[in-house]
Amino acid sequence: MAVASHARDAIRGLYFVTADVPALGRTHQGLAADATAGGARVVQFRHKPIGARRLEAAVAVRAVCRACGVLFIVNDDARLAVAVGADGLHVGQSDLGALDEWRAHEGGLLGVSVSTAEEAFTAVALGADYLGVGPVFATGSKHDAAPPIGLDGLQSIRETTALPLAAIGGIAEHNAADVLAAGADAICVISAVSHAPVPQVAARRLADIAASATSTRSAR
Repeated sequence: MAVASHARDAIRGLYFVTADVPALGRTHQGLAADATAGGARVVQFRHKPIGARRLEAAVAVRAVCRACGVLFIVNDDARLAVAVGADGLHVGQSDLGALDEWRAHEGGLLGVSVSTAEEAFTAVALGADYLGVGPVFATGSKHDAAPPIGLDGLQSIRETTALPLAAIGGIAEHNAADVLAAGADAICVISAVSHAPVPQVAARRLADIAASATSTRSAR
């Protein structure tokens, strides 16, 4: 299957970005297991500190994803993504330098974060297979996040490309359907699952919202 076709098939529904939440006794691996059991179709490993702990956690998350046939993406680090056999790499606007190393890894998906139509055009030209769009709403999960683009911003990017869009930033049960209606193919969440009272239940509710939106689109 071609990479672009694989992205269209795979980047939809619930897309979970891992986190360590020590205060709640939650780890990348445990949360990945909860999210996938709840219906996540994509898991992105995101852990900024470099070291043995990072590699160990990435390998553990990869094992969870492999066991249930879920797409495994690594954030920012092309070398780590190759080392652990990731299905894809996701980079932000400040991490585009990782692309050359990742391109040597034939068959891997490439996701690029964008917040404007101009950045979307550039990402498409760089060979992105899907776009991470946002932040749609204000978020506390990323301290250096850009200002929210809102649903209008998401719609404007949807109009520029047919690539799958994974919307991120402040997405939760109360607004997920609106995000999908505005053109997102996937809803990308961190705290809505990682800080939920019962992560697996939260993931299931979000996955169900996404599935319902997909069914509604197909019926049109």
